[in-house]
Amino acid sequence: MLREDFSVGLWDCATHRYVGCSNLQPQNWEAGTFEIGYWVRASATGQGYVTEAVKLLVDYAFTHLHANRIKIRCDERNERSAAVARRLGFMQEGRLRNHMLTHLGELRTTLIFSLMPEDRVMLS
Repeated sequence: MLREDFSVGLWDCATHRYVGCSNLQPQNWEAGTFEIGYWVRASATGQGYVTEAVKLLVDYAFTHLHANRIKIRCDERNERSAAVARRLGFMQEGRLRNHMLTHLGELRTTLIFSLMPEDRVMLS
């Protein structure tokens, strides 16, 4: 098994409609560092799909993969995405100004959030 990416699909249980995805990507196996990404259809935002999926991946990473650090990055204008990280106890540790271009060719500022095992203990 390559263990390059752990992905989950997000589905609406009532309609069986695919609404998005989330993934856990190893950054460094030896250090136990991972990054979580997610995407959800515009019509499914605000319904908890992403929060539930990210919580599942966080629990899996800490429990089964013995993660030491999990990172989430998002565009600073994406308030819903940043809210997911904050809701699950991730701490904002960085803001990369004019970090990269968006798909429209505009400069983007990126927020960096992280969660460590000791952060989860404090949340319990």
